Amino acid sequence: MLRGSLFALSLLTAFIAPAYATGLQAEQIVEVATVSVDENGQEQVTYMLAEEVAPGDQVRYTIN
Repeated sequence: MLRGSLFALSLLTAFIAPAYATGLQAEQIVEVATVSVDENGQEQVTYMLAEEVAPGDQVRYTIN
């Protein structure tokens, strides 16, 4: 009996939860790191929007 009630409750939750999230929006931004060395020998890391990412590239993800 308890198992059936928990199953029914989990199904009900699965169908109701998405209804509350209809007003949410998210945007994902992916940036790839470029490392350069300035005249003092210090490494400078800059991030630019990623067009293409290769395995091993340092990336940064931002969700707005």
